[in-house]
Amino acid sequence: MPLAEKIYSLNPRAHAGDEKLMAQSPNGAKLSPNNHLSCFDLMYYASVGTQPYEWNNRWSPAWRNIGRHLNFTNPVVGLVRGYVRRALQVTTYELPPFITVHARRGDFVNQCFDVPSQCLAPISAYARRVKEVQGAIFVERGIKVTKVLMTSDEKDPAFWEEVKEQGWTYINHAAERTLELHGEWYPPIIDMVTQSLGVGFVGSVDSTVSIVSARRVEDWNQGITRMVNWGGRD
Repeated sequence: MPLAEKIYSLNPRAHAGDEKLMAQSPNGAKLSPNNHLSCFDLMYYASVGTQPYEWNNRWSPAWRNIGRHLNFTNPVVGLVRGYVRRALQVTTYELPPFITVHARRGDFVNQCFDVPSQCLAPISAYARRVKEVQGAIFVERGIKVTKVLMTSDEKDPAFWEEVKEQGWTYINHAAERTLELHGEWYPPIIDMVTQSLGVGFVGSVDSTVSIVSARRVEDWNQGITRMVNWGGRD
């Protein structure tokens, strides 16, 4: 839903007189819509221009003017760096250069009605993009990045066995007792902060988490990113 065209005060596309009263106040007051106040209860699909879901685009003002300045707090970053050190099995304070991967699985499997057996991208598809990122980093920076850290909402142990077969690692939240120690919000928060720390990133097409993490790696770390298609798309 593009906001600017609907609420621009001089010539809005939507006029207050054309809108109906959705509900009266708890006290019974009825105030007709007017052009001086606009309220939105769901902003997830909102955009500022004429193109919906503009987060996919580098020109998105929401990211350029706001999102890229919203950094994680130092205590959270410090906590996550400890998780990453243990996952990468390093003891130095400074983290080695590494690539993060976000494979969104969970709800995506229910969005492929025509090709359910081919819905989720295989590990091999992420591996191809990882190699692309490794090559690009070597060309641009002269660095050979061998450490890869996977993040995903996948619950199937077979998936994580495939991750290990690639020579990659991951944060084991069960072994770390993240939920018990920090609460239910911390597993995804730790994963998102982890994604932002890499010199490269590989994500899943159409995943908001992947899109924002890719922007962070590109703008915060001057890193290289790629996306993997799913749903039977190449």
